[in-house]
Amino acid sequence: MDYNFNEVENINLYGTKIKVSSREQLSETINSLKMKKRTDLEKYFEKFYEKGYTSERIIINASNSKLLQKIYSKKKNYFNTRKSISDSLKIADAVFGAFINEEGQIIVNDSLFKYTNRGLYFGKLSDSLKIREVAFRKNSSAKSQKTIESDCYIRETEGGITEIENGVHQFVRIADETGCTGSGTGGGSTYNSNNGYKAITDIYNAKNSELGLNTLIQDLRIETSPDDNWFQNIWGTYRYSHEYFSDDDYRFELDFWDQTWLIYRSVGIEAETHKDGWFWWNNINSDEIVLGINKVHLIYDIPSPDISFFVNYTNNVLNQNTKQPLYIHNNSFFIKNNNSVYEPINIKVLNNNRIPFFEFRDDAILNIYIGSVLGLNLNLDITYNVLSDSNIKTLYKLGADYLKSKYSSRKDFIVTIQKNPNEVDLLYFDEFQRVYNTDEVERIFFSEWDWQIGLKFADTGSAWKSTYTPINLNGFNTLGDYKSKNIDIYGLARRGEEWRGLRLKF
Repeated sequence: MDYNFNEVENINLYGTKIKVSSREQLSETINSLKMKKRTDLEKYFEKFYEKGYTSERIIINASNSKLLQKIYSKKKNYFNTRKSISDSLKIADAVFGAFINEEGQIIVNDSLFKYTNRGLYFGKLSDSLKIREVAFRKNSSAKSQKTIESDCYIRETEGGITEIENGVHQFVRIADETGCTGSGTGGGSTYNSNNGYKAITDIYNAKNSELGLNTLIQDLRIETSPDDNWFQNIWGTYRYSHEYFSDDDYRFELDFWDQTWLIYRSVGIEAETHKDGWFWWNNINSDEIVLGINKVHLIYDIPSPDISFFVNYTNNVLNQNTKQPLYIHNNSFFIKNNNSVYEPINIKVLNNNRIPFFEFRDDAILNIYIGSVLGLNLNLDITYNVLSDSNIKTLYKLGADYLKSKYSSRKDFIVTIQKNPNEVDLLYFDEFQRVYNTDEVERIFFSEWDWQIGLKFADTGSAWKSTYTPINLNGFNTLGDYKSKNIDIYGLARRGEEWRGLRLKF
C-alpha cells in the first residue's frame, strides 16, 4: 500500500528547507513515520528529494539509482569517504535527521533553526542571514583556536539557551542532564573465548528457542567503549559499534542515543545491516534482526522483609526454609513446587518491612523476589556477582519458564535479589524485538530511563493474604534513589547461516 502523503500535507519545502507549522506537528509526524515500514519512509522522503531537497540523513531506496545519482551530483563532498554514515552525522535519530537539510537547517513556524558542529543557532526567519552569519563566525572561531574545546567543556560553559546577538540564540545541551563523559576513543570490548569475532554458525537453537537465542545473546562480544561521534555529544549521548560478516561487504550496526535538539527529543536503540554501496553503506535486508535490552541493573537501599507463606497447610519462612523464589504476578503470589507447578500461596510479612514491587511504564509486569539466602540455592555465584554470565542465564530462565507456563503475551520481567539486609539488586529483562526479512529494527523511548521503572510495594501487612495491591509510599514512584545504573543492550542479525551482533554496555 502506498503511503498516504496527505497525513502530513502541512509539511512542505521552503526553498531547499523543510517547513513545519509547529514543534508539535514535527514531533507527531516523526513519531507517526517511525511506525511505518522502511519502504514507506523511503517513498515519503523521495518526494522531497525529487523536488531538489537534500537531507542531513538520507532515507532512500538503494535501488533508486537515478535519484541517488541526482543527490550525489549535488553533494559530492558529502560522500567523499567510505566511512560509516555515523562518522559524519550531526543527528543520531535518522527520521529527525531526514527533516534537516544538508546545511543543517529546518523552518518551524516563522523561525529558522540551523544545526552546526558548535551548537544550534536559531531566530526569526526574517533574520535568517544574521543567523547564518553568527553560526559561521562561531564555528570559524572554534576552528581557529589552537586548543580544540571538548564537547564537555562547551556543554559545561555554554549549556542551555544563550542570546548571541539581538534575535539570534544558541542552544547546547546542558552537561548535567546525562553526565558529560567526553569523546571516547572506541575499540574497548570483551568477548566470549569460544565465539569472539568468529561467525556464529550453530543457529538452530537460536532460531527456534527463546532460551537458545538468549544463550547466543549472552555470548556476544561486549563493547564497553563504543565509537563516539564528538559532535553528537553536543546534544547528549550517541554510541555505535559494528560487526562485519565473513563477507566484509556486509556489516551489522548497533546504536544507542539520548539526545535533545531543542525542537525534538529522542532516546532509542537501533540495529541495522548494511552493504558497502556506491557512495555510502546502504541498508540491506537480512533474514532476521533481533534487538532488545539485555538487562537494566539498579541497586536500591531497601531493607529485607521477613516473609512467611502458607501452602499445603504448612507455614514456611521464605528467607530461611525454602529454596524457591517468590513470583509476584497478576495480583497473586506463587512458588514453584516439587512438581514444577507454580502454586498460589498466602503471604504474611513478619516485620515492618515491605516486599518491593516494580512496574515498567506503569505496567504491573512479573516480579520475582529472591531472598539473600535463596540465591545460593539457585546455583548463583557464591561470590555474588549478580552480573556474571552464569547468573544472568539462571535468572533469565526463571522468568522465561514462568511466563511460558502462563502463556503470557508479555515477555519482560523484573528480578529483585536481596543482596544484603539493606540493599536489593534489580534486574529488568526486556521483551526483545525479532523481525524477519528487514534491514533495521528500532526501539524509541520517548523519555529517559528515570521515567520507565517505578518502585511500589506489594504490601501484605501482618495478616495472611493471597492477593496484593501495589502501594506507593512517599511519592517514590520512579527510579528515584537508585545507587547505580548499568544498561546492557544487544542486537544481532542473521544472513543465511551466519549470525553477527554485539552488546553495548554503559
